[in-house]
Amino acid sequence: MIGPDPQGFGGVSRVVCLWQRSGLLEENTITYLPTVDDSGRSKFILLLKSLAHFFVSLPFNRVVYIHTASFNSFYRKSLFIFLGGLFRKKIVLHIHPSYFYQFITGFSGLKKKLFFWLLSQVDIFVLLTEDMQRKIYSLFPGKPVHVLRNPVDVSAMHCPDKVERDKKRLLFLGWFNFGKGVYDLVDAAEILAKEGMDFIIDFYGTKEVDKLRSYISERNLDSFVKVHGWANEKQKLEALHRSTALILPSHSEGIPNVILEAMAAKIPIVSTLVGGLTEILRNGKNAIIVEPKNAHDLAEKIKFVLDNQSYCNDLTEIAYMEACEKYDLPVIKHKVQAFLKLVA
Repeated sequence: MIGPDPQGFGGVSRVVCLWQRSGLLEENTITYLPTVDDSGRSKFILLLKSLAHFFVSLPFNRVVYIHTASFNSFYRKSLFIFLGGLFRKKIVLHIHPSYFYQFITGFSGLKKKLFFWLLSQVDIFVLLTEDMQRKIYSLFPGKPVHVLRNPVDVSAMHCPDKVERDKKRLLFLGWFNFGKGVYDLVDAAEILAKEGMDFIIDFYGTKEVDKLRSYISERNLDSFVKVHGWANEKQKLEALHRSTALILPSHSEGIPNVILEAMAAKIPIVSTLVGGLTEILRNGKNAIIVEPKNAHDLAEKIKFVLDNQSYCNDLTEIAYMEACEKYDLPVIKHKVQAFLKLVA
């Protein structure tokens, strides 16, 4: 199995970490090779080591299971797809981002021919959503395309001792980049601050930290918006249970782990309805939905949550039940086990 370091910061790493924690890899005698990590080590050296290990072990394995995102992640994984196809191994490509279709259909010329030929070597595609399933099947008709949801360990999301809900505190967890809507959230904070609202938004994550802090300072919002580093498991759990709502104003998403974690932790969710979120969230049922790239709508919905916490808490009960029934780690493990037996 090929993918990022399970202890890394990204969403794919989180999925693999949970699979590993459940015993899924060990029980199926799966050797895992990381192609990138967040330790600061040379990415090139790590990739070369994994490629060497992969090449040596290929004669002894029938199936190559590859986790990929887009851009550099896919370019790295293309080396493993090529080698797996060269040795006539069964290749399973597990695609995580919802925008992967747009990414590959954006290719042109020789690049398009090369990578579409490479993807034709894949025997089975695995996607996170039914919408992604339809799109990939339209490009590679006749190829098996399966849907496997991301998991959440519900049992690990219970409230820690001595953590109390702060009714004025809001939370963002994830990458600090434009596509995650972080600047929309800061703009919404500016609107709320000018209206005299009393609140604090905690940002936990990484990527472009200084750029985000500068954007906040330029708007004199340092007393309202706090930018922290990446949260470890304990810090993330405490932040979820300390906050009155999780805010995710993304422009594009697959199945974000943070949404599943918020559902399992019974934290009200304010989110856009993009990508895979359209198959998880329902406005007024298990979440409060906002328009993408609309700071004014986001401000209004945040204000609604702060003023109607009893109503929002009712939504969390539905979200929690859905997390238990559809996304809990034992439920997803069972589905992945069945899939692995199918492809073996």
